[in-house]
Parts: sequence; structure tokens; C-alpha cells
Amino acid sequence: MVGYSFTWLDYAILCSLLGCSLMIGVYFGFRKKRKERDDYILGGKTNILAVVASLIASNVSGVLLVGFPSDIYQFGAMYIWSPVSYTVAIFCAMFITMPVLVNLETASIFYYLEVRFTRKVRLIASMLWVIRAVLFCPITLYVPSILLEQMTGFSGKIISIVTCLICVFYTTLGGFNAVVWTDALQTIVMNVCLIVVLIIGFNANGGLGTVWSESVKGGRLDILRFNLDLTTRESIYTIVFSYSLMLMMPITLGQPTLQRLKSLRSYEDAHKAMGLLLLGLIAMTVFVVLIGLTIYSRYSHCDPLLSYKIKNYDQIVAYFVMDTAGQVFGLPGLFIAGIFSGGLSSLSTSFNSLQAILYCDFLEPVLSPQMNEKHRDTILKIIVLLAGGVCVILTYLIQNLGGILPTMTSFFGIFGGPVVALYTLGLVFPKSNAAGALVGSATAVVFVVWLFVGHQYFKYKGLIKDHLKPISIENCESIINSTIT
Repeated sequence: MVGYSFTWLDYAILCSLLGCSLMIGVYFGFRKKRKERDDYILGGKTNILAVVASLIASNVSGVLLVGFPSDIYQFGAMYIWSPVSYTVAIFCAMFITMPVLVNLETASIFYYLEVRFTRKVRLIASMLWVIRAVLFCPITLYVPSILLEQMTGFSGKIISIVTCLICVFYTTLGGFNAVVWTDALQTIVMNVCLIVVLIIGFNANGGLGTVWSESVKGGRLDILRFNLDLTTRESIYTIVFSYSLMLMMPITLGQPTLQRLKSLRSYEDAHKAMGLLLLGLIAMTVFVVLIGLTIYSRYSHCDPLLSYKIKNYDQIVAYFVMDTAGQVFGLPGLFIAGIFSGGLSSLSTSFNSLQAILYCDFLEPVLSPQMNEKHRDTILKIIVLLAGGVCVILTYLIQNLGGILPTMTSFFGIFGGPVVALYTLGLVFPKSNAAGALVGSATAVVFVVWLFVGHQYFKYKGLIKDHLKPISIENCESIINSTIT
């Protein structure tokens, strides 16, 4: 990617984000006294707007902020249908799972499975969730670290490790409240970043009308695809159906979602929070889709990858920002701060939820009921420290094994799908039992692994191909004119 150097203001903006996150952790760690025993992992009477912002942040990562626009540039704006999936997942939460799960007498969402089936089923589901969360942690830092490395020259490994340690610090010190309020700050930064990038992009490309017409000409708004062929990359059916199922794990049956809803003052506030979450996710989806279309409008006649300006399409969002507004004082720093906000919020949310799951499901049953609050909080903090250590190790492995990233991302379905199936079985089928739940979950894991391995095999053999939309280099300087379709 074409090099751009950070100015002192860019560094100041990024350091301010990290510094404010640390100060929030210090505030809740030393000044804010907890009133209830479970405040460290559940908060207590938390502000509804802060909870909504935290819910948005925990469901938006740097991967989405960078990956969605890149995908839209290459394959079109099919993800404009994702708000339908958000609506399905959130309505299922509001009217099916919330009435059951919000009233649980524990911080762990998997307590329901023990009550409905057996403790063994609960532990299996918890373990699947823990594996999924641990794999997700390093991925949240991968994208922002690589982008900052490209812009500054600093080692991506060091950036990831330092950022992870900062996140561990404020999560350990401040607990749930620190995570919620840092999420709120990071949500604001993310939205400011998206809006500024969108405005500058429109100005650089002749406005929304030009962006829209170029996108229509290039086939990026070919979104009415009703193809039932399951081997095709995207259609309305695959986006709405598969994405709805994928969102069941983080939203409908998400441990972070449960913790935030339980921290509110009333069940009515929880319903309001989920409604506001839907509006927030729809707004952010519209932002990233428009950014993807704006990027295509900018490079519809000179593809940055084919003209050797970038090394892969994951860099195209950063290249677009630097190309259109790299000389605007402080904008590169704001952009990186927005991407880092997505990574930090997802990482701290994962750490906080791992605290609750590992303690409530695995440690609390074997610890003494007479253990005092100080010792309990110490154990919870040790869990975050250990999770941070594992995250650092996995981050290092990802940096050295680039091909592992798409594979690890695919593992989310392997470990998340069976958990959703267990809850569906328990909530929808009254006659289901523990034996059926155990056999069904094992079968689901085997089946999803089989699908994943088969997909990778056929893709390797060239039998399944992702067909890019038309891209061109006809207006590139010093490049032989050609068009790829």
C-alpha cells in the first residue's frame, strides 16, 4: 500500500482513545464502590444508553468495519439484506429467549441448560462457547494491528500485544462497568469515524448520485438475487437465512447480551435496549454499505490491487481513506482509532464474558460457598489475565500463519451452531431430553466440520469459485488497459 506517515495529531488521537479507556478502568476500579456481590460481572442499575452503546460495540468489530466495504467492492452490496437478519435475531431474543434467560439467578446464560437438561449438557455448551470466544479474541486485534503497521511501520505483533495488555488492564481493574462505559466511548468513536469517512468519500466522488450511478453500472447494486443454488456465494436466501442463524449466537443467545440486559433496572428497559440495538446495527450497516459503494465509485476504472497500489483487498478501505483524505490533518488517526475501537470493544467484551462463564460454570460449583468477595474478585481477575495471555499467544501465531485467519473464522459456526441448536431444542421441544441433546450436539459438530472440510476441498480443487464483479484498470497510469469480469 502507498505509504503515509502519521503526524503527531494522529498519534495523539489514537493514544487518547487508549488513555481514556485506561482511565475509565481506573475510575471503576478505585473510585466506584460496588453495592452488590455480582456488580463486578453484572454491573448494577446501568444507564440504558450506555448499555445500548455497549451492545452495539460488542456486535461490531474491526473485521466488520474493514471487511464489509471490501466485500462490497468485490462482490456487490448483498449485505444490505443483513438488517433483515438482525431483525430476526433481535425479535427472537425479545419474544422467545429473553423471557426465560433474563430472569436466571446467575450470570451464566448456560445455567438454563442445566435446569432444562443436565449439568453435563451445560458444561459441553459452555466449553464450546469458551473455545469460540478464545479463537475470536486475537482476530479482533488482527485487522487494526495490520492497518497500523502499514501506516506507521511498527511491528503488528507488538501493536497487538500492547493493545491486548491495555484491554486486559481496564477489564481486570474496572470489571463490567468499565467494559460497558469504554464500549460506549468506542461506539461514539466508531460512528464518528464512519460518518467522517463517508462525507469525505462523497465529496471526493461527486456526491451520492455519482456513487449510486457508478455502482449500478458496475453491478454492485445487483441485490435481487433469488438463486437457490447453495454453491453460489451469496443470494437473498443465503444472506437472510444463514446470517440470521449466525447472529443467534452473539445476539439472541449471547452471554455478553445477557450480562448487559441483566444490568438494567427493569425488564422493560431490556426490551427498549434491544429495540435501540436493532436501530443502531441497521444504521452502521447502512454506513459500511455506502462506504463500500463509495470505494467502488472511486476505483471503478482503476483497481488498486491490479495497479499494484495495495497487496490485497483487505487494505482497500485504509488505502481509500489515505488516498482521498490522507493529507487532512488528524484523519488517519481518527480512522485508525475507529478501527481500534471495534477491536477493543469486542476484545474486552470477550474477556468479561469469559470471566462469567468460566467462574459460574466451572469454578463456582467446586469453590467454598463461604469464600469472601475479595477472594472471588481475585479469581475473576486472574481469569482475565490468563485469557489475555492466551490471546497474546494466539495473536502471535496468527501474525505468523496468515492462512489460519479464514480457517479460524469458519470455526465460529462449528462451535456456535451446536449451542444455538441446544437452546432451540430446549425452548421449542418440550419432550426433548438430555440424551437427545448430547447426541444432537455431537452430530451437529461432526456435520458442520464435514461441511467445512468439504467446502475447503472443493474450493481448493476449483469446483467452487467466488466470482468477482467486473473490475477495471482502463484509466490507470502506466498500466496496460484491461478489464476483468
